[in-house]
Amino acid sequence: TVSNASGAEYTRKEVSLQVVPSSSLLKLDSPLTSFIDMLTMLFEEEKTAYNQAVPT
Repeated sequence: TVSNASGAEYTRKEVSLQVVPSSSLLKLDSPLTSFIDMLTMLFEEEKTAYNQAVPT
């Protein structure tokens, strides 16, 4: 558990990610588009959780 300057505490969790090729999951225009979309979604979820945990 880590505390920051605002006093908020968080615990870093390592999450394994396995990328498996599959034509049903990939967008055909760019193989990395699906991966980028997933990273964007995860970032937005983390940002929302952080903003709820840390008062501004």
